Amino acid sequence: MTEHESENLTALLFARPEISTQMMSVMHMASGRKVVLATFLPIFNLANATTVMQQLTPQVVILDAKVEGFSLPQIVDLRQKAVAPFVVVGLAQAGSSEMEEMLGVGLDAAYPLPLSQQTFARMDEELPGKYEEAARGWGKGAWGAAAPEAIKAATAAAGGAAWEKKAIASWSPKGGVGKTVVACELAAMLAAIGGRDVVLIDANMNGGHVKTRLNIDAPYGLLNAASTYHTHKGHPSLESDAVNKLKAYLIPMPGTPNLKILPGVLNMEQSLNESVVGDAGIEFMNWLIATLKRQYDFVIIDLGSSINVGVHQGVIRSVDFIIVLCEPDLTSVADVKESVHRSIISRMGMNINRFGLVINKWQDGLGVSLKEASKFAKVSAMGIIPNDPTGNVTLAGNEGQSFVARFANKKGNPKETEQTLHGFASLSGQFYPPIAAAWSERLKRAGKKGLFRRG
Repeated sequence: MTEHESENLTALLFARPEISTQMMSVMHMASGRKVVLATFLPIFNLANATTVMQQLTPQVVILDAKVEGFSLPQIVDLRQKAVAPFVVVGLAQAGSSEMEEMLGVGLDAAYPLPLSQQTFARMDEELPGKYEEAARGWGKGAWGAAAPEAIKAATAAAGGAAWEKKAIASWSPKGGVGKTVVACELAAMLAAIGGRDVVLIDANMNGGHVKTRLNIDAPYGLLNAASTYHTHKGHPSLESDAVNKLKAYLIPMPGTPNLKILPGVLNMEQSLNESVVGDAGIEFMNWLIATLKRQYDFVIIDLGSSINVGVHQGVIRSVDFIIVLCEPDLTSVADVKESVHRSIISRMGMNINRFGLVINKWQDGLGVSLKEASKFAKVSAMGIIPNDPTGNVTLAGNEGQSFVARFANKKGNPKETEQTLHGFASLSGQFYPPIAAAWSERLKRAGKKGLFRRG
């Protein structure tokens, strides 16, 4: 049991006077509520807010979207200067752009104005759990066994590096290239080494393998989420009941509460269900990705090859970035060129800047370099994942765990395994730069440099 599990949470409020007055009348220190106000300020100033935070160490910070001086980017600075864990709660008019923006920058919760007794009850019900989750992850890079203290320290030291919340798909026009492996390991790196909140979606409608690779035993999955969406679509319950049900479908990785998994369909029969076919699938994925982006730092999607499937089209249209995978042979690179330019961009009108090329299972001496492949495919180069001939990537999958979790903290790895780990770290660091700093620290401590070089 943590310190605040059996007592109330104290909150610091930044709000206009009329809102502060209402909230103080309900959430005063003697109210007996689970969340009580310690004090309130009518103006938001980052320097003053940081000082007050350090003095009071509140567990909850509540922000009125229209309080004088407040801007959303300052929330990132406030979190970085924190000396103790806390959750950030927004207040904004229901359905307003401020409400959408607050959720979009990663606030832990947002409640509608004007305030009602039902809203106060929701705060009491929801915020203690959100604080407990924040407290458990405070100062940790998650997957403690996989991320040594030195790596966590390096990540924290580089925490101010610029990054953006993103939905990222792992895709290739052909099967067997390693889409699932890359999706799983990217999610693992961002959660385990980066310590970010990540959700991994298996959206391969040809039959996904995330559940098998990570040994997930789950009664729910993508089809349940789709059915829930279509049941609540067009009703106010879509943003309340449906979202709550979606949260229940997400399976936390054992030992890694900041990495959640949404398993995919089990068979072709499920992939033909009316809730995920055609336009219904496109519409569902648009909602799913937008909803999860409001709640997580990164949404990683393992995507099936065919772009003629509704769910796959919905993902391609909705994500911020698509990692396009190929193998180090010209036919694989040619498939990428044909599919990206003729089948996707020409049909969907997408910007080529949303695509990045990664050569998986790369080997030196095969005559295909990343630079040459990128030039031929006309897709920007991101990096390579070196092939590990020791079989350790396969071994980890057969054991039902991430390759990163299995080998990142293991001493005496073969050189080839280290090269593959570094490939995943380099890829992840392009989305969350502190990982690159953390991994550089790991290499220094191991006395191993220059393991990763692009072809």
